[in-house]
Amino acid sequence: MDFIKDILDFQTHGGATVYFVIGAASTLLFVLRLAGSVFLGADTDSDMDLHVDADGIESSTGSFNLISVFSVTSFLMGLGWMGVACRYDWQLSQGVTLAASLAMGLALMFLAAGLMYGIQRLKHEPQADLTTAIGHSGKVYMTIPGQGEGRGKVEVVVSGQLKIFDAMTRGEGLAAFTAVTVVELDDNKTMVVEAKN
Repeated sequence: MDFIKDILDFQTHGGATVYFVIGAASTLLFVLRLAGSVFLGADTDSDMDLHVDADGIESSTGSFNLISVFSVTSFLMGLGWMGVACRYDWQLSQGVTLAASLAMGLALMFLAAGLMYGIQRLKHEPQADLTTAIGHSGKVYMTIPGQGEGRGKVEVVVSGQLKIFDAMTRGEGLAAFTAVTVVELDDNKTMVVEAKN
C-alpha cells in the first residue's frame, strides 16, 4: 500500500505515476474481460478490422488479428508496467523508459495476437474435399429416389472423416443401408451414387 501511495505522488514520481495509471487501468480491463469470457461465456476478443492473413491475403478464417481489444490491452499493460519499472525502480531517463516501454508493449501485443491466432486455428474446421469420395464406398443414410428425381442422404468417408451428404442416383431408387459407390459430383456438390456390385 505504501508503494501505491508513493508512486501516485505526481510531484515526486510524475512519469512513473502516468505509467502506473496506464498499467493498472489496462490490467483491470484485461482481468474483467478475462472473467467475462470464463464465467459469462462472452466473446474472448473483438476485432477492430485489421486482418493480416498468414499468407498475406485477407481472410475471414485463420487470420492474424493484430489490432483487437485483447492485443491493445496487452500493449497498454506492457507499456505501463515496464514504464513503472524503468522510472520508479531503475530510475532511467524518460527517453530510455519510453523506448523500453514501447518495446515491451509491442512484444506483448504480438504475443497476444499470436495466441488468439493459435486459438482460432484450433477452432477452424478445414473444408472437406468432396472429390476424395469419388470411387469410394458408402452407405445410404436416407432413401434416395430413382432416376435423379429427388435427393436422399449418403454416409461416406471424405478427407478421412465419415460424414453425411446429399446424394442422388440416376438408376433405380436406393433404400436406406444399401451399400453404394460414389461415381461423381453434380454442380450442386450433391454426390451421384450407384448400388455397389
